[in-house]
Amino acid sequence: MLENHPDVIYAPAMRSCAKMGCGDPAEASVAVRYAARTAVIGVLSATHDPNLLDLCHRHAGRLTPPRGWRLLDERREVAATDGGVEVEIAASA
Repeated sequence: MLENHPDVIYAPAMRSCAKMGCGDPAEASVAVRYAARTAVIGVLSATHDPNLLDLCHRHAGRLTPPRGWRLLDERREVAATDGGVEVEIAASA
């Protein structure tokens, strides 16, 4: 009966938070646009992309960009509006 079935069944790998020491599941992907000095938090990408940083809910919510950079959190747009929600981070002088 089981002659035609594979011996091993592979489950898709769970992507975890990229933050050192955190093993929580990733829930958001972060892109960094260096030329625009902008960090963009979006929903978790469908596939792993080495150019993005995958973070758990807690670490994505606590992310702070460098001084003079902007942080765009586009995760909230799904529930709120069609446009991204921009959060300006004031540069300390």
